[in-house]
Amino acid sequence: MRVTKKPDVRKKELIELAKKLFLEKGYEKVSVREIIDKTDSAGSPGLFYYYFKSKKEIYESVIDEMVNEEIAERQLILTKGERDDEDAISTITKLLELIQKDALEYQKFDLKGKNKQLLDNVSQRLIRSEESMIKRLVDRMLTEHTIPTNEILNLESSQFITTFIIYGSNGILTNLNSEDDRVTALNYIKLFINSLLNLKLD
Repeated sequence: MRVTKKPDVRKKELIELAKKLFLEKGYEKVSVREIIDKTDSAGSPGLFYYYFKSKKEIYESVIDEMVNEEIAERQLILTKGERDDEDAISTITKLLELIQKDALEYQKFDLKGKNKQLLDNVSQRLIRSEESMIKRLVDRMLTEHTIPTNEILNLESSQFITTFIIYGSNGILTNLNSEDDRVTALNYIKLFINSLLNLKLD
């Protein structure tokens, strides 16, 4: 007897396949036909169009799912650190390293024009969640005196510092061209954050 997959499982399968293709080739080089052919449904267009009206719509679902997964991953680091009574410096270091890794991953979409704008708009949601998490940790480190305060870094300026770190790091990494040296860019970002917050990002 053949077991039929639940609809939500089928939709998730399509999203995962599309995500893999978008990351490998970039949005422009992936076709709906290619996504359909990768499913185990004998390449039926009906399955795809039952859930999605277009390539743009499945792309939006891919990005939305990535954002949800990444927010959950960041929240897990934050809550686990607090639950295990981990020092704030260790927790913020893990968060910043994950944020930088994911920013580089987004570059693989290689989008341009309106399609890049779509990615940028959705990315703002992720950045806002990162900003609130990092500020929470910076405030904790300042309150517990685990990092020194000065005229630039203090509780009154922590929101500005956090915004500068998050938007600055993401802005640099997501705007690198394919020929740019990503390793060098990442190293300079780490040096800047280390200097500003007195951290030791690897």
